[in-house]
Amino acid sequence: MYRDVSNLHKNRKGIPVLPYYKAKFRSEKKKPKGYPKKPKSLGEQIRKKRMDQKMPQKELGKIIGVSECTIFNWEKNRSQSTIKYFPKIYEFLGYQPLDNPNQQDLLTKLDTIRKSLGLSLEKIANLIGFDPTTLHNWKSNKQKPSPKLLKRIE
Repeated sequence: MYRDVSNLHKNRKGIPVLPYYKAKFRSEKKKPKGYPKKPKSLGEQIRKKRMDQKMPQKELGKIIGVSECTIFNWEKNRSQSTIKYFPKIYEFLGYQPLDNPNQQDLLTKLDTIRKSLGLSLEKIANLIGFDPTTLHNWKSNKQKPSPKLLKRIE
């Protein structure tokens, strides 16, 4: 019924002890306060990527060409980036986030391309030979493009 303890190590007082085992336990480090687990907005995506890289807002601001306060406001969704910073933001993120990933029509794709190039609605309209007001109306769903005009854009 009793175990033989004669082969166990003994401490200074002659009491049997178990052998020492150096165990290492690893757990995932806690994410910092405010870390977005499932980022939805562009600002939350910027914050997640920046925190993953342990980069201060000031450093990211220098990369993109804005102030630390601007980065803070984007991350807190207090303001939106202007179109001219989108190419640098996309470069930092390593991908182009879509406004509506479920909608992949031609106008959504055109808008994604426009943002990745940092072009205004007016400039992209002039490039493809359309009136800027027409594109704006299509984008805001005030007017739908005809199939003939959609083929012209393709």
